[in-house]
Amino acid sequence: MVRTRHIYTTDVTKIIKLKPINKHYSFVTLGVNILSMSKRIMNEVMCTAEDIGIDIMYQDTDSMHLYKDDLEPLREEFRNRYNRELIGSSMGQFHSDFALVGGCPPVAMKSIFVMKKGYIDKLVSDRQSRDSSASLTDGGVAINIQYGSYRYLCVLQ
Repeated sequence: MVRTRHIYTTDVTKIIKLKPINKHYSFVTLGVNILSMSKRIMNEVMCTAEDIGIDIMYQDTDSMHLYKDDLEPLREEFRNRYNRELIGSSMGQFHSDFALVGGCPPVAMKSIFVMKKGYIDKLVSDRQSRDSSASLTDGGVAINIQYGSYRYLCVLQ
């Protein structure tokens, strides 16, 4: 679709090519649908946790912090309600963002929530390790800091 506009007091005509919304280079409705599904998945988990009395300390578009001891009851209740597995590597499932330490997933012994999408976790595992390999969480900048037998993961997004 082309529209023309004569610029007053000149001999110039401006030609404007209009592109219909369904011909744009970005498919906005796809992004909307993906975000909507992400919110649905997160709300299923958050509402299930709230209903059975589990506290979630931090939640973002695709991640959350909760107590390790609450993970199994949440997993079981989620399976009972939705007939799906909560934890795994498939789409719609959750997994730890922390890199393995000595073959074991570390847990955060202490978390400091600095700001939206910014937090610091004190990581430990059953097998303490001085390995400080980089981890990325939610596409942000993650910095591993080794101090004694502890690793700290600082995430800024």
